[in-house]
Amino acid sequence: MTVESDTSLPRFPPRRFLAALAAASFGCALAACSASAQWGESGTAYVSDSTSFAITPIHLDTNRASRPIPAGSSPTGLAASADGTTLYVANYSGGLAIVRPTRPVNPPPMVDTASGSIRVAIDRSTKTAWVVDSVAGTLTPVNLVTDKTGPPIGAGDHPTSVAIDAGSSLAYVTDFGSARLSRLDLGTGKITGTIGVGFQPVDVILGRGSRTAYVADYGDDAVSVVSLSGRTRRRVVKVGTEPSSLALSSTGRYLYVANYASGSLSVVDTRTRTVVHTIAVGREPAGVAVSSDGRFAYVTDYGGNSVSVVDLSSFSIDSRIKVGRGPSGIVIVRNTREDGVL
Repeated sequence: MTVESDTSLPRFPPRRFLAALAAASFGCALAACSASAQWGESGTAYVSDSTSFAITPIHLDTNRASRPIPAGSSPTGLAASADGTTLYVANYSGGLAIVRPTRPVNPPPMVDTASGSIRVAIDRSTKTAWVVDSVAGTLTPVNLVTDKTGPPIGAGDHPTSVAIDAGSSLAYVTDFGSARLSRLDLGTGKITGTIGVGFQPVDVILGRGSRTAYVADYGDDAVSVVSLSGRTRRRVVKVGTEPSSLALSSTGRYLYVANYASGSLSVVDTRTRTVVHTIAVGREPAGVAVSSDGRFAYVTDYGGNSVSVVDLSSFSIDSRIKVGRGPSGIVIVRNTREDGVL
């Protein structure tokens, strides 16, 4: 198997926002009822249902959901191991849940982290998961061999997301309270530089080659395009209202932006740095992942308790899949590489 992905908080309740960053029996009511597409990709998308205490698996060959898997009391962001057999799920109430979908247990094993844990990213070179603790203002390292935590690293007032620069000891962290992107040396635990971005940045993703970062500026309704070598904000791309999550196509050509308040998905051409398509995807889109073949985007709808499947050849909704309550994060596991993550 391979894996393919407080006071300064917004106007709605913090827990709802943080879940947005970043689920018996299932019949047509809990599964995609459209059969318009021929889904060919094997694998599974896992969706964190933040108020259902679970993860919902979606089988990509049929686009149908199956029985939810226990994932802690408030699952938000999640990531997958290199072989796709283990999921690491940040819980806002505190803790990193270790979930094995083929051998689920209730409750799942938990590694203690600070409250406000909203996202997680994996550094495969060091076998370390880095948990973003927004309330504590830290990144907490978790050794994936021993499941032990290391000393937390200060990461700003309200860190909201982290992107690991593979092959280096650098990470880039958005700070919701300071309108900046911080460069963090994971070896020393020190912030070695900051770059000004837009108001209330909530997500960051690195382009191919890690020369460019894309930052979702929630409060500015925009995406900042950042040169990491020049340490400058090169371009501002206006998107929908309150962008909350980002995903890149496998080629790096297109950036997909989930816009929480406008209920839309913006498609940005990274060459021209312009929006080329806008697609209505639900009430409160919170997370997005793209299939490895580039045919479909999967968008979690926090307010609609569903996942929208977007056909990227026609830029239209193919189907909607009902999941648990408050879906936020999503990761796609296909054969053993991470394709999407909140």
